[in-house]
Amino acid sequence: MTAGTGSITLTGAVGSGTPLGAITINSAAGVTANAITAASLTQSAGTGSTTLNGAINTSAAPGVSLTTTGAIAVNNSITTSGNNLSLSGSTVTTGAGALTTGAGSVTLTGPGGITVGTGGITTSGGAVSVTSTGGTVSNSGTISSGGGALSITGSTLTPGTLTGGTGAISLTATTPIANLGVYGAGMTGASLNVSSPTITDTSAFSFGGPLTLNATAGTITGGGGISASTLTLTGTSIGSSGTPLTLGTVGTLSGTATGPAFNVMSSNNINVGAITATAGSVTINAPTISLPGGGGNITASGTVTLTETGGIATTTNHLLTTNPDICTRAPGGTCSTTAPFFEFVNASPDTSMPDTSIISVLSRILSDLLNEENRRSALLAELLTELLTSGLLPEDIFKSPGSQVFRIVGGVEGFGERESGESVGVKFHDSDQSVAPGQGKELKKQGGQKEDESKKNKKTQKNNKEKQREKP
Repeated sequence: MTAGTGSITLTGAVGSGTPLGAITINSAAGVTANAITAASLTQSAGTGSTTLNGAINTSAAPGVSLTTTGAIAVNNSITTSGNNLSLSGSTVTTGAGALTTGAGSVTLTGPGGITVGTGGITTSGGAVSVTSTGGTVSNSGTISSGGGALSITGSTLTPGTLTGGTGAISLTATTPIANLGVYGAGMTGASLNVSSPTITDTSAFSFGGPLTLNATAGTITGGGGISASTLTLTGTSIGSSGTPLTLGTVGTLSGTATGPAFNVMSSNNINVGAITATAGSVTINAPTISLPGGGGNITASGTVTLTETGGIATTTNHLLTTNPDICTRAPGGTCSTTAPFFEFVNASPDTSMPDTSIISVLSRILSDLLNEENRRSALLAELLTELLTSGLLPEDIFKSPGSQVFRIVGGVEGFGERESGESVGVKFHDSDQSVAPGQGKELKKQGGQKEDESKKNKKTQKNNKEKQREKP
């Protein structure tokens, strides 16, 4: 159908008896239709409003695609049976009727604003995109992508209930978010990413999965309390130099501040991931400050201040920070490299307070051996001293009591010269066999037996020489 500057009105239920094939409207000033059952419905262009008053059902690609420079109003349901749904107008409004596409995607575009009514949007894996570059996006129903990506963009957002399933949710507000808390707790998905020039949180906001807040041109501030399984914050400042951003319950906290401060507080434990303040300080205030399994890292151009108000979070994972580092703890104390703190300054272990366990010593020495060729002999001697005095050896390094021969399973490359050379005063036996779990002790036993046999042979040879001398 081509109406040019005219309008098209479809009365009655089109295709109710026998579904029509593909319906295409090439041009029209305005389109009004009641119920339609067809293979597909396409409006390529329009200059006026498009209004659908009846249920729309399609069964084949491209599904439903309506484009006009005027407003689009959907006053009933649309079902595309696994095919796509695209509505593009100056504004888009849906009502009590559900938009259902199965595996098909849903794309709503309305520069002047988009309103999703109580009928909501439902797909079973199809991506959902709702975009209003200059207007408000408001959802009073449920938007469910069934595992597909779900994104909403508008000047201001009232996202309502969003269900991404295994899909990620992305919210972009082109104007500052005055209160993140009004977004509500009705969002579930694999992750949630919220972007805005600035983000303020004046009432509690919670997301059950990973949450990323990105202030594209300013700060993230507020005292409402932000909770998430993991939280990543990015902005010119997180909190301010004098007032922290309040967090609720956070699994792991990471983020970057490009301005003067990364300042957060919580009445719950804060688990530190990777935090960077490229032009300012980092301040964390919580009952306990702990670390994820891989340890934490804080990098700041200014001061790093850690305050634990209720107790010490015992951990064996390292926290690496830059200078200067200020720690206030209950019951008292400053940063320390020993248990239970394991805090190191300048992104490397502080050798002024080393961990003196044999494993730590060996790890430190072996690391130096790999990185400083010119000190290898001296460091190797230190390693051997530790091994001789500790009584403990790794399973792939073993020797017999009183012997100066170390057997290194897997090869001695990097430990010094082999038996043919004695540059460090110690002999190495090169064994290139690999050690299966539990074989280390057996190899040590074998090594001891060989050493005992060697001693016995030497003693026999000595006795024979003495007997030879005693003969007349």
